[in-house]
Formats: sequence, structure tokens, C-alpha cells
Amino acid sequence: MLLKISKNIIYVLFFINTLFCFQIDIINKDAKIIINDQTIDNPFLGGLNYPRNQWIDLDNDNINELMILDEGGCLRVYEHIILENDSGNSFFNIIDTAYGNLCGMSWFNVQDFDQDGDFELACQSLISGNQVQIYNIIDSDLVLIGTVVDSNENPIISDASMVPTFADIDSDGDFDFFTGNVIGTVTFYENIGMEFGLPIFDLVSFQWQNIWITGPSRHGASAITFIDIDLDDDLDLFWGDYFQRSLYFIENLGSSDLPVMDIDNIISDFPYNDPIYTAGRNMPSFNDIDLDGDLDLFISVLGGDGGIQLSDNFLFYENVDNSFSLKTTDFMNTIDLNSDVAPQMVDIDLDGDLDLFVGQDYDTSTFPIRGRIHFFRNIGSENQDLFQLEDDSFLGDDIGNSLVPTFADIDSDGDFDLFIGDYNGNIIFYKNIGDSSSMNFIYDSILDGIDSSTYLSPTFTDIDSDGDLDLFVGSNLGTLSFYRNVGSSFDYSFELVTSLFSNIDVGVRSHPAFIDYDLDGDQDLIVGSHNQNIKVYQNIGNSFYPDYLESVCASIPYYGLNTKPNFYTYNNEIYSLTGLSTGGILASKIDYNIGDVNADNLINVIDAVIIVNYIAGNSELSFCLDSADLNSDQFVDILDIVILINQIIS
Repeated sequence: MLLKISKNIIYVLFFINTLFCFQIDIINKDAKIIINDQTIDNPFLGGLNYPRNQWIDLDNDNINELMILDEGGCLRVYEHIILENDSGNSFFNIIDTAYGNLCGMSWFNVQDFDQDGDFELACQSLISGNQVQIYNIIDSDLVLIGTVVDSNENPIISDASMVPTFADIDSDGDFDFFTGNVIGTVTFYENIGMEFGLPIFDLVSFQWQNIWITGPSRHGASAITFIDIDLDDDLDLFWGDYFQRSLYFIENLGSSDLPVMDIDNIISDFPYNDPIYTAGRNMPSFNDIDLDGDLDLFISVLGGDGGIQLSDNFLFYENVDNSFSLKTTDFMNTIDLNSDVAPQMVDIDLDGDLDLFVGQDYDTSTFPIRGRIHFFRNIGSENQDLFQLEDDSFLGDDIGNSLVPTFADIDSDGDFDLFIGDYNGNIIFYKNIGDSSSMNFIYDSILDGIDSSTYLSPTFTDIDSDGDLDLFVGSNLGTLSFYRNVGSSFDYSFELVTSLFSNIDVGVRSHPAFIDYDLDGDQDLIVGSHNQNIKVYQNIGNSFYPDYLESVCASIPYYGLNTKPNFYTYNNEIYSLTGLSTGGILASKIDYNIGDVNADNLINVIDAVIIVNYIAGNSELSFCLDSADLNSDQFVDILDIVILINQIIS
């Protein structure tokens, strides 16, 4: 966090006792999942759709982290953990979902450009998509240095559809720049020095080394990288192309300082013994993942003339005696159900733990293509959730598309009934005719009188404390529709009150979730969206007359696109599972320790005094500054004191 401490009180403050501050933390290893006898140690890593990736040792521990840029537009960072004495088994932990809060680019590359021992990040310019910008990395913050230019002060150019790369092709100690062209050639910019913290380049050739990739049909967008794969002290070229289902390999027959690319013997299907075959545009990366002294091959599938490949799109080829062997097409080993998933936690069998249902946008394994609901029964213990896939087409494979399940005991018979929103603007009701411990769902009806849009996301809560469940519906419109239950807790009847509940509008694809996060006895509201992350609304009214105000002091991590949060309480703590456009889920937890600057597990006047003394310059830093920035504005100032005192009073 960029820290700036204001020592002057420059605000005239008027406040009402309504603010409640908290933060939501992404968590790892919240549960395990069993699918087809395979245990997934960390199933909630977010999924992958079009992952552009790089292995880089960000924390200098001699083990590379995995950085991924996907359709969410921000950089995720994962650490890879190998379990000792467990036959080489491993898993990922997610470290950051929006590294440096830099989002919106289509490619990135981390290198030590100025050779000072610290990394910089190059990426597609956020101003002009065919240019290149470089950022300083300072304690995980990214500070823009500028746009990269050549010796004539013209920006270096890379087509926005390409994934370019940097490599020291001439062994002069700096990183040169290479980018593909749609005609199948490579543009080469030579690094000729540094100026004002930026590398300066000379354009050498639009057709470097006379390379001209001519694929089986055409050539297009590419993803390229250099690596010394044959250990002969020069850099060889690997090339993934939009119109190539495999991977091109061009050997360097020259030397470390004078490359000679073997354009007469371009390998079009790599690896030799077990060629890659995917939907196309395979991005290669290399990392010694098993720490055995050689480089293993990883392929992320960006999609090409074979269409898109939204699962089984992160391939691992192990290097064994200089021969690559496919080990898995899903190296991340996490829940990934193509796209746009909607998780729901509910104790469906009333055995004291929460089971997991996941609605899905679509599944291609049957025709016509339809979404499915996946049911994972919790067979774990009090200390560890263990979800076992029991049914990957719960209620069948012809329900609809973009399925969003929600559960509610709508008829007060002691079991949970099921309502499913879908793409076509329907809410489908399945009545549970079983009992509290053994579910049996039968189709009942499509709810009448629903103000139709598309991508419906229903949820229920007793918003007016009259003893029955009211209906709230998110949709592609980005607003929330409120239907009051004018029937009873035994016989529902929904009546539209408003299609713009509390004037909430998140743009597109709203998804409501209710939870009493401030623990005051009424339901607060959290809303997912297409591209506005999640929004938090505090109920500043009461359980009879709700009044929602968007929170200004909730610290929320970045999740991704088409967020579908499901908040739930477990062991007196509030957790959430949030479904994403990438077909995966992120797990998180509400942390109430913001304001507890002395870490004594109490938020009281002592914390306020510590912050006051620090701002006034009367004490040294003795606490975590993040815990004092209650409004998450990157400053610690009088506003944070006001919020903290307000929270103590409330």
C-alpha cells in the first residue's frame, strides 16, 4: 500500500452512526474436493479461460511464482507448493488476485530491465493498445515509469493481438524485444541502452531471421518465447499460433551472441514424441517445477481456429531425459466448469455441515449444449470440509443455460426447495417432496409474473420480518427487482414492488446475496456484477424497514468478471464462495479486525489513541498500517479515526 500520512486536519466532519468497516480476505485451502477418486487440495483458485502466464521468482526464495493474466483483466499471482514426503504431490495457493491493481492489458512480461536486482513489469499500454509501458515494482505496487520508445523517440509497436516477449538474444546483458506479426513474421527491436529508467530500442527488422510461419491454413495472432531448450548456450524459439493446434519450434544453430535460426527445419508439432493438440494459439512457458534441474514445459491455451478451450487448458509436460511427456491438461487442479459458475452452500441433508451446489453456464459434453448443476456432498469433519462430487448433472442435463441455483424453505415444511434462474429469464421452481435429511426434488413450475430479462439470479430473504420469504432477482439489466411475498410462509405469492430496489445498479449481470455482516440483526446486501467486482450495501434501516447505503469503508479484493457471491455463516464466522466468468470459484472470509491496530483482538478507544498519536507524530510506527486505513483510501488520517470511533460507539 502506498502510505501517505496526513498530519493536518483539513476536514469539517459531520457523520451519522452508520458506518461499519470490515475487509474481505481471499483464503486458501478452505476445503478439499473429491472428483472421481481424485482429491483436489485447493479447489477454489478461480478457474482459467485464456491464461497468459509467466513463471517468475517474485519473492527471491528460489522458487518461481506463477503469474496469470486472464479475461478478468488483472494479474493473479499463485505460489506452487510441493508436499514433502508425498510422492511429489503439489498444490497452488493464491497470493494476489489483482497484483499491483493494474488491470486491462492483454499481455505482460516481468524482467529486471535496469539490472538493479529488482523486477519491472512491461505490458500492453493502457493508453494505446499497440504500445508498451513499463512499471516499477515496489513492494507489490506498480508505479508507471513510462512508454517504451526507440532511439528516434517513436513508441515501439506490438499488435494488440500478440503476446510478445523479451530475451537477451545477443548476450549483451540486456533484454531485446520480439513481437509476432499477423503475416507470420517476427519484429525485432534491439535494446541499445537505458534512459530515464526505460530501455531504448532500435528497430532492426520486421522479418527477423527471415522467419515466416506458414501454418496448415493461415497465420495470425501468436504467443512466442525464447529458451535455451537444448542447453547449447543460445536461445531457441517457441511459437504458438492462432492457426496452429500444436506448437512451432525453431532451433538456434548459431551462438549466444550471434543467432542463426534454423528456418529450413521448423518443427510444426512439438514435442516430437507427444505433440500438443488443442484449440490453438498455445502459449509456451518453461519452469523447473519439480526442482530436478531441467526445464519443464507448460502450455496455456488461448484459443484459435479450433475455437475456445475453457477447461483442460493449462497443460504440463514433464522433462524427462530431454523428452517431454504430457502429465496433465489441468495442472492448476482446481474447480473449473468452463465459464460463469454460481456456487450455493446449503445443508441439504441437515447433518450439520454445508453441502455445495454449483450452477454452470454450459457444458459441451451433450447436445444440445446446456448448463448443469453439480452437487458436492460434504463428507468432511468439523475441522475440514471435504466435498465429494455426487452428481454432475443434478436434476438432469436439459434444465437450461447460465443456471443460478438458490435454496429456500418456501413452504415451511422443514426442507429446502430449489429455485433456478436461467439465461432465458425464467425462475424454475423444484419442490422438495422429501424430508429434512433426504431430498427429493420434482419440477413444479416456472414462477409467474417475473419481470423478464436475461441471466436471472434469484435469492430469498425475509426483508420485512413478516415471517415469509421475499424474492430478489438480479439480471442482465444490472438492477435488482424486489418481489414481496404477499402470501404466507406456507403458500407464497410474489408481487413486484420495484425493478430498481434501493436504486442499486451495477451495470450488467447483477447477482444479489444477503448476509448480516454488521451483526445488527438485519440483512445487509452484497451484489455481484459483470465488471464492477462486488458491491457492498449496508442496511442502515432495520429488519422491518430496510434502507441500503453503499459501503465506503469495506475493503474488498478483486474477484473477476460475472461475480456471483454466496455468503454464509459457519462456526460463527462469515465466509463466501464467489463464482466467476472463468468457470472457477474464489473462497473468502470477512475479517473484522480492521481498526484493531494493536492486535489485541479488541477494537476500542486504545486503538483510536494509537492512531491519533501516530498521525500527530508523537509515536513511532508500532502497528500494521493496513489495519488503520479503515476507509481503504490508501491514507491514514483523521477520517479513519472518525470511522473507528463511530464503529466503537456502534
